Amino acid sequence: MGTRSIRPITQPQLRKIFAEARQAGIGNEYLHDMVYSVTEKESLKDLTMSEAAILINALVKHNGGGERPGMMTDKQHWRLRDYQSKLGWTDAQLLGFVRKYAHVDFLNWLTIKDASKIIEGLKNVYGKKGAAQNVQ
Repeated sequence: MGTRSIRPITQPQLRKIFAEARQAGIGNEYLHDMVYSVTEKESLKDLTMSEAAILINALVKHNGGGERPGMMTDKQHWRLRDYQSKLGWTDAQLLGFVRKYAHVDFLNWLTIKDASKIIEGLKNVYGKKGAAQNVQ
């Protein structure tokens, strides 16, 4: 299991929280009650990145168990991880690639379209890596 981040919540996480709450029809008061029940903190601004991720996952589950139409499929997730393994990348390297090209902070925020683009990008990186090794 990974370590928990002590860095403060990011703006994209705040936007995601409010978008998920709005989609679920959750008002501000109930959202803050949920924040307290999940993290025991009074304000969203006091959350760490890890706590925000936990809250986002809770909101996603509240909105339909995380199996929302349009989000990355299990097969796409497997392909991402497969290319990560083939390239010998750490989770941080993969996430850096995803942040750079899809502009999201977490893999589970990828849409089907963005996941396809990332997979194609990883395929190109892997192909170039293989070609470079054949030249040597």
